[in-house]
Amino acid sequence: MPTMLIIDADPATHALVRAVAPQWTIVAATDSVTGVDLARRQLEQLDLVLLDMDLPGIDSADTALLLRGLSPTLPILPCVTAAAAPLLAELGCLPPLRKLIGRAALRAALHAARSAARPEIRPGPAMLALMQRAATAREPAARQELRGYHIAAFATCVITRRGLALYLDRMALAFLAEIPTPEGLERRLRTSAIDAVVADARDHAIIRVIGGAYAVPILLVASTLLDGLIAAMYPAVAGVLFTRDDPATALVPALTAVTSGQEYRSPSLQAPFAGLGLTPREQAHLALEAQQRAVKASADYLGVDTKTVPKYRQRLCAKLGLAHGDELVAWACACLQPRARGVGE
Repeated sequence: MPTMLIIDADPATHALVRAVAPQWTIVAATDSVTGVDLARRQLEQLDLVLLDMDLPGIDSADTALLLRGLSPTLPILPCVTAAAAPLLAELGCLPPLRKLIGRAALRAALHAARSAARPEIRPGPAMLALMQRAATAREPAARQELRGYHIAAFATCVITRRGLALYLDRMALAFLAEIPTPEGLERRLRTSAIDAVVADARDHAIIRVIGGAYAVPILLVASTLLDGLIAAMYPAVAGVLFTRDDPATALVPALTAVTSGQEYRSPSLQAPFAGLGLTPREQAHLALEAQQRAVKASADYLGVDTKTVPKYRQRLCAKLGLAHGDELVAWACACLQPRARGVGE
């Protein structure tokens, strides 16, 4: 008896084929990975593969390519819902079978497949395009495996700088250098290919100016809630990592995000403000209220003049449904003060 491998996610297709082809030994898979595994194990016994071209998981075109890689002569009968891709012909597949075909037509197609001529593989534009897409997808991983991240670890505080470098070393990330001065960082950015700057959030004023000038992703590491919220106000800062979120585990996803052009904010920075609809600057102002900073100190932190701070206070009161500033201080203290304390406070 001839043997057929069916790779189709729809059990109804399996039942239909079994009904119209009782003379076949049927091997069945509902996903491409299992189907390719079965083909590898039973390659010598297979006379035909019926391949659904709308499979989940591995792309169906890739599945056809993997099957053809197992054998240049294995007959592959694609089952399609739309116009057949040119790639199927280039891979030497049989003329495609349209889904929802009747029993008689299916029986005839399976019979014709048994007596079909040896497949002829004709590489063409479609196969070249597939290979190019695969090569493009592999390139970032290959580059990363080759070199790791090239990172500048910057902090004006030597202890903090050494700590950042140790975090990077511990995570097996190839950091480029510890840089102690703004001039040294600017020189390094000007002369070297840097994937990201990982820096102390307390140095955000220095970093965001230099980093913005060289369009390099900036990941700031904050040891206090206030430092993190102040850093998060600035669009030039791609990522803010709060040490409460354990840098040992959060550093890799944070770097992955910022080096791929995405924004990263530690979950612990946003948790106290869930559902409040506050802007990053308003969040930072609320943290300052929790610490009961003087107006001048708050203005310096926020980078505004002293006349703007009362306006922020009024806006926060309106958003939070509070009557006046004293209620705002009490609300901020109750909500944020336990989280606002930390190293450097």
